[in-house]
Amino acid sequence: MKKLCLIVCLLVNICFLWAESIDVVVMVDTSWSLWQPFDDIENYLINSMLDQILHKGDSFSLLQFSAKTKVEIRERIVNGDSKTYIKNKVLQLKAPLLVGKYTDLLGAINFLYNYVDSLPQKDQKLIILVTDGIHDPPPGSRNDKDYQVLMKEFMEKARLIKNKGWDVHILQIPEIDEKTGKVKEGAPDKRADFLKEMARELDITIKKYSPEEKEKLLAQTTGLAQVIFPSDLGTKGRRFTVPFIIKNNGTQSITVTLTGVRSGDTNLLDTPKVTAEVPPQAEITLNAPLVLAEELTPGAQRLPVTLVFDGDKRIIGSKGELVFTYVPGQAADITGFFLSYILPGLGILLGLAVIILLIVFIRRRPYERKFVKVVDQAGAYTPDSTSAPSGQRVETAAATTVVSATPKAETAHQQKLKADYSHVSFPIEMVVELQKRHIGFRNIHTLHKNKPVSVGGGHSAFLIFLVPIPHHIAEIHFDGSRFIFTPLKLRFFPWLKRPLKDCLGKEISLVSEKGYEFTLSFYRYISPLEQLNALLRSIRENQTGE
Repeated sequence: MKKLCLIVCLLVNICFLWAESIDVVVMVDTSWSLWQPFDDIENYLINSMLDQILHKGDSFSLLQFSAKTKVEIRERIVNGDSKTYIKNKVLQLKAPLLVGKYTDLLGAINFLYNYVDSLPQKDQKLIILVTDGIHDPPPGSRNDKDYQVLMKEFMEKARLIKNKGWDVHILQIPEIDEKTGKVKEGAPDKRADFLKEMARELDITIKKYSPEEKEKLLAQTTGLAQVIFPSDLGTKGRRFTVPFIIKNNGTQSITVTLTGVRSGDTNLLDTPKVTAEVPPQAEITLNAPLVLAEELTPGAQRLPVTLVFDGDKRIIGSKGELVFTYVPGQAADITGFFLSYILPGLGILLGLAVIILLIVFIRRRPYERKFVKVVDQAGAYTPDSTSAPSGQRVETAAATTVVSATPKAETAHQQKLKADYSHVSFPIEMVVELQKRHIGFRNIHTLHKNKPVSVGGGHSAFLIFLVPIPHHIAEIHFDGSRFIFTPLKLRFFPWLKRPLKDCLGKEISLVSEKGYEFTLSFYRYISPLEQLNALLRSIRENQTGE
C-alpha cells in the first residue's frame, strides 16, 4: 500500500511539473540602435511568444532601459484578451520608448535581477535580454567606472543569476545600415566586452539578430522546439498520414509525444499517441496518421489544426493549416498505414521470435558447471563452486540466501578459483534519478579489476545527460574485492569528500553547476534474459518439488 501511495504521489508531481507556469521577462534596450529592428522584435519575438508559448496562468513582463530602467508591462495571462492588451500596449510604446541616448547596461542587469527575484519563485523563469550590448552610461553615473571595476561587477551579478537557475537568453542587435537595411561591419567595441564575458559566465550563447532571418527570431532566441507543417499534401482520402517536422533548437535531447491533432472540437489523430526523440540541434519527421470527419466537404482544403503534445509541452508553431484536396473514397495512404500499423506489428513479432530462439538455444546448450558468489560481511566477493562459509550470503542472479552450514575445508580446486577471481569482470549499470534509463547499453559497462571507468557528461563512459555536467567528474573501479566510487571534482559532490567503498546500491548525491540536486546509483546488471531464465528455472523447480 505504501508503494502504491508513493507511485501516485510521484505521478501527481510529474503532472504538475509538466503543467508548470512560466514568468516571461523581456528587457529591451531602448537606445536609437533598436529603432529599425523594433518592428521585427515586436512581431516575430514578442507577439509570436504571446501566441505560441504563453498559456493561461503564465505572466509577461516588459522592461525597458536606457540611462534608467523601468517596468512598462506586467500582466498575468487569463485569456485571449490578456494577450490582445499586451500587444496593443507594446504597439503604443514604440514611439515614446526608442529615444534613449545612453545605455546603462550594468544598472539594467541589477534592476533585472532584483525584479525577477521578486516574482513568485514557484514558477519557471524565462528571461530575454534584447540589446546592442554596449555599456554607455551617462557622464557622472555611478556605473561610469573603470573597465576592470565594471568587469568585476558584471561577473558578480552573472554568478548571482546563474545560481538562481533562471533560463536566460540574450539577443544582440547590431548596428543596421539605414539605406541597405543590412548589418554594418565595423571594428569591435570594447564596451561590448562586458556582455560577452557575462554570457560566458552564464554558459549561454549570444544570439545575433539578422533581418534576413527574422521569421526564426523566436526559435533561435529561446532555443525551444518548433513544428514545421508540410506544404500541399496533394489528393487525399479520409485516412492519410501527415509528415510533421519537429526541430530541436536547444542543446539537450527532447522527447515529444503527439496526443492530438485538433480541428475545432474534433481530434483527427487516428492513434492514441505518436512519440519521437529529437537530438539537440536536429530535426526529425513525426508521421501522424489522421482520419477526417465524415461530414467534410470534398474539394480543396485549407484545414486549420492545432497539435496537442503530452504534458502541455511548449512547442513553437503548433498551430497551422493542412493543405490538400479531399476526394472521398480515395485509396488510403499505404505508406502511412504501413509505418503506423504494419511495421510496429512486425517489429513486435520479430522481437518475440528472437526471445524464443534465444531461450531455446540457451536451454539446449551443454551443461556448464555453475558457480555462485559469496558476499562476506564486509562486502568482499569470493567464488565458490558448491558451498559458502557459515554466516555469509550466497548471491545468484535469482536470489540471495544466508548460508548457515558448518564451514568445510577448501579443496585445491576452490583455492585455484580464488586465485583466478581477480580476472573476473562485472557488468555494472548506472541509474541517474529522473534520467531516462532505457537507452540501450549506454550506461551499462563491464568493470575489470583496477581499471577505472569515467563518470560525468560529455564523453564519459557512464553518461549523465539529465542536466549539463562536465566530462569525467568521478570514477568507479573494482579493486578485486569491492567496488569503489571516487569523486574527482569535489564541487559536484559537497557531501562526499573521499572515495566511497562498497558503493553498489548506494545513492550518491550530486549537485550541478546551476544548483540542481539529484542522485546516482550503481547496480549489478542482470539482463532481462537472465531474469527470464531464472524465473523459468524457479517455476520448473517448484513443479518438480510438488
